[in-house]
Amino acid sequence: MLHAATGRLLFTGYFDEMKRYFEYDREIIGYVDEDDLIIKLRYYLSHPEEE
Repeated sequence: MLHAATGRLLFTGYFDEMKRYFEYDREIIGYVDEDDLIIKLRYYLSHPEEE
């Protein structure tokens, strides 16, 4: 996973403007709602090698 200039994972809701600057799920992690965010946070916390 590449990091969007932060050195850390960046989670953000999906919106078209971000697609102009970043590649979702490669440079930033997108989520559609609170439940999706929780699922993705749990995944990355349990798979630190994926950061």
